[in-house]
Amino acid sequence: MKIAVLGGGNGGMTMAAHIALMGHEVRIYDKYSRVLEGFAEKRQIHLDGVLGKDVAQLATVSTELSEVVSDVDMVMVVTPAFAHEELARKMASLLRKDTIVVLHPGRTGGALEFSRILHSLARESCPPIAEAQTLLYACRRTGLEEAMVYGLKRRVDFAVLPASATGRVAEKLCPLFSQFKPVANVLETSLLNVGAIFHPAPTIMNSAWIEMTKGNFEHYRQGISPSVALVLEKIDGERIGVAKALGVHTITTVQWLQDVYGVTEENLYSAIQANKVYSGIKAASSLDTRYISEDVPMSLVPLAHLGKLARVETPTIDAIIELASVIHKTDYRLEGRTLEKMGLDHCPIAELGNFVA
Repeated sequence: MKIAVLGGGNGGMTMAAHIALMGHEVRIYDKYSRVLEGFAEKRQIHLDGVLGKDVAQLATVSTELSEVVSDVDMVMVVTPAFAHEELARKMASLLRKDTIVVLHPGRTGGALEFSRILHSLARESCPPIAEAQTLLYACRRTGLEEAMVYGLKRRVDFAVLPASATGRVAEKLCPLFSQFKPVANVLETSLLNVGAIFHPAPTIMNSAWIEMTKGNFEHYRQGISPSVALVLEKIDGERIGVAKALGVHTITTVQWLQDVYGVTEENLYSAIQANKVYSGIKAASSLDTRYISEDVPMSLVPLAHLGKLARVETPTIDAIIELASVIHKTDYRLEGRTLEKMGLDHCPIAELGNFVA
């Protein structure tokens, strides 16, 4: 297949190399030339870690979206979720109706926002938009042309908007990644967005440590102490409450860790400590990090808005949003994914299932 990978960061670089090593024609795009310059000339990425040590050859490395996206079978969007809106607008005229778009991941409401934008631009036939519940890899870009894969998740749920296109998408996506498993609809993937649990609160609660050490500690093993884990459990409980009120199936984050990484511990702190994949993953080097700038407006804000729709209070989520807004001097409630941006502002709860079918 011809596959476009959008995003040259940790996940995008890893995914491009991984798919290229499977034998597919891979084109990679990033908005910023400085992100691509390390591997643009030779079009090669050196991959290391649990996938083995190898060199992947890419077909195209470009900052021109049309050069990468035109005439491909699949587009893997592996950018921070705050880039989804801009990409959807730029891609609207470039996508074939049979092209599959995969937001990897979509965070909360990614497919809903992406599809709304495509439809708003008067596309007669909107391609199916798939949304992965999380990123397949635990990975880091370790050099200009190098990426390290610390681990792969055993399972990555995905859903498609509309849900009626799930079978067609699965036929193309699942042979690429055996870990990808289809679920009912994009509400399920959006409401099992574990990045909302693991990223913003630990970063904010470790603000002083990050600023003093430039992130010279482990985000999961050290940054999520027993007390921080208690806050994460409260956020998780609020997420589950919203899902139940909306009639959406979900599981606890501890159950997710058990399913995805095979840990057996029964509480969140112990499960995180037992997960070997998290070992060695450093904290953000500053508070100017996507763990706040992405995961607050694109994960916690839509969760809070869905809570209002469901008439479920989300006080812990609201507190993290407020603290993040203060630290970044930004009103994330206004800038984040609202019900309007997800196309749900006039959708009664009783009609949600039909809306995503």
